[in-house]
Amino acid sequence: MILGYYTGCRIGEVMGLTWDDVDFNNSSIYINKIMYKRDKSMCFGSTKTLSSVRTIKISKTLINILKAQKKWQIENRMKYGSHYTQQYIKEEHIGNEVIKRLYSFPSSFDFPFEKVNLINTKENGEMITPDS
Repeated sequence: MILGYYTGCRIGEVMGLTWDDVDFNNSSIYINKIMYKRDKSMCFGSTKTLSSVRTIKISKTLINILKAQKKWQIENRMKYGSHYTQQYIKEEHIGNEVIKRLYSFPSSFDFPFEKVNLINTKENGEMITPDS
């Protein structure tokens, strides 16, 4: 929630942020997707409007908070080992629509889907959703 406070982003934009969206060197966050619920599962989707895709400059305070969060996740990944939860994206084609559905599995499993590293996770790596 602190990300929303510091950036003014919508809840779906905040929940959809991954570490790839953070540029620590340039103190910025790239908003390019949202997390939303579809058919009882979480998905990535496009932002509300095209102009919602943007890069936001962030403060040194938020940079420090994000660095601490990333360190915490790395420590917890080591602590939980093979029981740490990893998120994956699987693209599904439904008619003309492409759905990017998120799945969570223990990191010990080897899945053929693309890994995604969310910023907002619980201690054991489980994703935090807009419904949490």
